[in-house]
Amino acid sequence: MIINEVTFRDLLLILRRPVSVAGRTLNAPANGGGVAPRTCPACQQPIAPGLRERNPRRWCSDRCRVWALRHPGEVRPPAGSCSTCGATLTGRSPTTKYCTARCGEIGRGQRAPSALPERICEPPECIQSFWPTRPGQRCCSEQHGKRLYNRESRADGRQSPEPWNDLRRDRYHRRRAQKARTSTGEPVLLAAIAERDGWQGGLCGRPVGRDRRWPDPLSPSLDHVQPLSRGGAHDPSNARLAHVRCNSARGNRAVGAVRDVG
Repeated sequence: MIINEVTFRDLLLILRRPVSVAGRTLNAPANGGGVAPRTCPACQQPIAPGLRERNPRRWCSDRCRVWALRHPGEVRPPAGSCSTCGATLTGRSPTTKYCTARCGEIGRGQRAPSALPERICEPPECIQSFWPTRPGQRCCSEQHGKRLYNRESRADGRQSPEPWNDLRRDRYHRRRAQKARTSTGEPVLLAAIAERDGWQGGLCGRPVGRDRRWPDPLSPSLDHVQPLSRGGAHDPSNARLAHVRCNSARGNRAVGAVRDVG
């Protein structure tokens, strides 16, 4: 049996020859297969023959096909223009206003139309240079912008910090308990715990001064008998009065490991 050697180029030439079956060309040449240009019945726009197109397309896009099925016999409204750059919105929804996401950001005032000069991030702890994307941008990131705003607003009086009282201390410990996945009970107020314990330190047994304030090491503080980091609950039954010095010296050690830290 003799097999003729056929090169790859000769094989491509054989496959590209037009073959007619029942008066119809199956492998059309690259000029559109002889399909004549036509008009989309939905938008009345001309449809150019596609590369090696065999079956003529009826609509120019899927949007026109859906429009024709939903509005039989009607002509689709002409495409609008981008509100920012004026480009024609071809194949888009009639309610579309912008051609790209960048034009949308420019139209909504989120981005400058042209490149802004490079500047330095204003927080003193960040000296990184950046290219602003909108006028008036002072920081390289949103986190630094919030930090700068809070710092300036607290300095000029626009924000007044909440005083550190029993309610704020209770909310702080409740957040700690939630992060540690422990239970919480009734509000734990330092004044109520101190009156219950008779103003005696639960760690050292010595009296706690009523008139002392933080950061005095002998000022009153709230101590959890079972630390929150060890599964203790934030509840009045698990809280006791302690000096700041004793509380700091104990840390999160277990109850049996604490003897006399005063």
